[in-house]
Amino acid sequence: MKDKTEWWNVSISEEQLSRPNDGVRHEEINSYFESKHNSQKDEAEINDNSSRLYEIRAGLSIFIIGMLLPWGYPDFSSGFLHLIDFSQNISWFIEFNFNMPGANKLGTLDIIGWLVFIITPLFLTINFLVMYVNYSYRKLDYGKTCSYIHFSLIMILMSIEFINWGSTPPLSYSLGFNMILISGLCFNRGTLTNFFHYSKRFFDSYGGLPKN
Repeated sequence: MKDKTEWWNVSISEEQLSRPNDGVRHEEINSYFESKHNSQKDEAEINDNSSRLYEIRAGLSIFIIGMLLPWGYPDFSSGFLHLIDFSQNISWFIEFNFNMPGANKLGTLDIIGWLVFIITPLFLTINFLVMYVNYSYRKLDYGKTCSYIHFSLIMILMSIEFINWGSTPPLSYSLGFNMILISGLCFNRGTLTNFFHYSKRFFDSYGGLPKN
């Protein structure tokens, strides 16, 4: 047998385990199984963390693509342009509604809807970054909280847009907006994966996705 300081490198055979008195101490047997159990546990945890991070990155990728497309409605500018022009849009919002002569031309709900429409891209982006950074570098999963924020903001926006303009999801909104909506599924563990799994099964039942 190797030196005692290298006992963990010893491969214990079934025969040795059945005859512990033949040079294998009881403590070494317990340590062997405990080490093996911990190793399996650590491997399972690493795989789970990798799967979770992959899911979050997939959701983030969908979100980024959605932000590159028209925000809100098909003929509007992209979500990233709304993000870049945030301060300018807020300044114009304040100027038009509160500083110009004859302010408050719009109704209260119209003003709230306009404000929510302006701030939502920024808040959704911050929400995603908080989730991704905390899980990537600190292994802290704020999925449920970020999910509530994501879908609450979008539901508030869609509700006001429906009251003000009669816009109904998903057809009234742009592809980018709907992709941003779907990207929030990654916040709850396994939800985005299941969504793609069942979507694939649905399309497969009708002959699969079109190839052209």
